[in-house]
Amino acid sequence: MSEEKQIKCFDREGASHFIDKADVLWRPGVYGIVFREDEVLLVPQWDGYDVPGGGMDIAETMEEGLVREVKEETGLSITPGPLVDVYDNFYFNHKDQARHKVHIYMLGLNPEGELSTEFLDGDELEYGGKAEWTPVSKISELKWIVAANIDMVALINKAHQMYKQNV
Repeated sequence: MSEEKQIKCFDREGASHFIDKADVLWRPGVYGIVFREDEVLLVPQWDGYDVPGGGMDIAETMEEGLVREVKEETGLSITPGPLVDVYDNFYFNHKDQARHKVHIYMLGLNPEGELSTEFLDGDELEYGGKAEWTPVSKISELKWIVAANIDMVALINKAHQMYKQNV
């Protein structure tokens, strides 16, 4: 198979694999970067961390998806904030399906409620856990589960500066 019909996808360990384009699923995803003072809301997944978020549903706006995903993964209600950044990501999901996801990162403002796993589905309970407030000063010490080209430390630091301007 020629490389024109293939794309490079990354696994959770960062290894790349060429996959036939016809086998790649496409879905946009929206992710919330939520702060409480100098702490960021993170979700433990596998042996690392991510910010809350996931795939958008058909006919769902970015803002609606952001509110739904943050609630599902953390139990908290938020107000959608401004766009922080957007990235293409070619990766394998937890079911070893090749994905092309456009990651849309937005600030999530005014978090309310209690951290909970109540809204996690069966798959998410297998690989994820209860969200945690983590000091921004500690994020460079963490393992991030996002594959490919997303520098989560730089992204969260950028979002933190935006957050400070919005509060």
